[in-house]
Amino acid sequence: MPRLRKNEPVMLNDEELYALMRASFHHHKVQVWKPTGSELKALKDAHVKLQKEFWARAEEEQRIETELKLLEDEYEGMAS
Repeated sequence: MPRLRKNEPVMLNDEELYALMRASFHHHKVQVWKPTGSELKALKDAHVKLQKEFWARAEEEQRIETELKLLEDEYEGMAS
């Protein structure tokens, strides 16, 4: 079964990448970062891009798993 969808790289601009890195950095000596304004918008935009690609990949994997299960069931039916 061919892969119908090629995994795409997630392209983030500098602001989105900075916001993601800043949000993911946790250190006990650093205050918790609470993004506001343009930083919050960049963080949300980056999250949307990542989420969109994640779910597209998951959907493709589920499609492949379903096809494999159907093939397995068909094979088991022919073998018995």
